[in-house]
Amino acid sequence: MSRRSFRRLTLDLCVTLVFLALLASVVAKLRQDEGAETLTGHARIIDGDTLAIGKARLRLLGIDAPERAQTCGDSPGWPCGMQARARLTTLIGRNAVVCRAEGRDRYRRWLAECRVEGRNLNAAMVREGLAVTSGAYLEEERAARTEKRGLWSGPFERPRDWRARHGEMAEPSHMSLTSIDDLLDRIRRWWAGEEQ
Repeated sequence: MSRRSFRRLTLDLCVTLVFLALLASVVAKLRQDEGAETLTGHARIIDGDTLAIGKARLRLLGIDAPERAQTCGDSPGWPCGMQARARLTTLIGRNAVVCRAEGRDRYRRWLAECRVEGRNLNAAMVREGLAVTSGAYLEEERAARTEKRGLWSGPFERPRDWRARHGEMAEPSHMSLTSIDDLLDRIRRWWAGEEQ
């Protein structure tokens, strides 16, 4: 095979892979939209990424907040789990929450993006450094990390690692790729050793 043929074949393969990735992203988005359900009402806060509206339990999609008993920082540490719960409570206040649920996790909780008066609660928790990304809100996490907000102000154990060490419920990643850019950014950060 000539050098020119090899280059052409490589280019064709790359274009095909990008096209297939874009197609998969469109199909995933269409599936999300057809299975989406809206839940609205006054919420009871369980922890920094879980709430209940009536009998429905919801997990904030794309984020992972510290567990209520979790502490962060150097010994003795600060109660990051309780602070995450308190901050979510403050963000919601007495307002009704509007959540767009996109399915359920293995514990039968709705996976949802929730808003109060138009403000995205999922993004706000990550932006304030009281939750880490679990596939979305990469810009918010980058800003929190750069500005050393919340969890990023010192050493902390990722919530999934804390749960594993303490025998609590394992949270599967509920990453839904919103764009190829998010995937490429995650790969770049992992390669550079920035992903913990």
